[in-house]
Amino acid sequence: MRVETSVIRVERVEGPEVAVLLTAEGREALRRWSYRRGDILTVVDASGAGFRARLLDDGQRVVPFEALPCSPEPRRERILWQALPDKERMLFILQKGVELGMTAILPLLTRHSAGMPEADKLVTWNRVVLAAAKQCRRAVLPRVLSPLPLSEAPGGDWGECHGWRLEVGGGVPHLHNLRRQRPEGGVILLVGPEGGWHPQERESLEEAGFRPASLGPRILRTETAALAGLAVLETCENLSGNVA
Repeated sequence: MRVETSVIRVERVEGPEVAVLLTAEGREALRRWSYRRGDILTVVDASGAGFRARLLDDGQRVVPFEALPCSPEPRRERILWQALPDKERMLFILQKGVELGMTAILPLLTRHSAGMPEADKLVTWNRVVLAAAKQCRRAVLPRVLSPLPLSEAPGGDWGECHGWRLEVGGGVPHLHNLRRQRPEGGVILLVGPEGGWHPQERESLEEAGFRPASLGPRILRTETAALAGLAVLETCENLSGNVA
């Protein structure tokens, strides 16, 4: 499952305080980010290195002034499929998920999840994501996809992504171990509702190829599971030299 993201990309940085052009992708990303001239932002150059930079008045160039010690963004997709919780929990997941490196989120309607959100919720969700991305100086603006019933979610053709659904119970391998065993490729992390998966839903997810993964023996709230899972993925990436 490939999800288009908005990355602020620039040509190769030659050194600090040397102006560098935004790529066409970077200029398009800026239109979504709503940055203003003179703002501080995070950019990624042609080599994949990250920099703090200041946007110049022409809106076409930035001046890098600080090289980041490692890549500021996941090298591969980190997509959250989230059973739709109530309003406040969804906002919390969006905000903190951005901070933990989420690249996209697909809200899902399940038997035990909250009902279909109002039409204007997607605007609010995108506003929260934008504010969070600016606050933690992401170079990627995560995408919020329109909510879908679980039965209409994309099938098992996910490209290079591995699909894992979080479960509680004995005999379920820990997400950390699964990620260490399969460091290549992106991740689709599937988090269920507070009431758990209906047996028919679990069966359909297994048929779709979602492997079970655990965060331990405790029963977690849906927002806790989502953020703990993203944190595990972030930790695996840091420990393995930014390969996740």
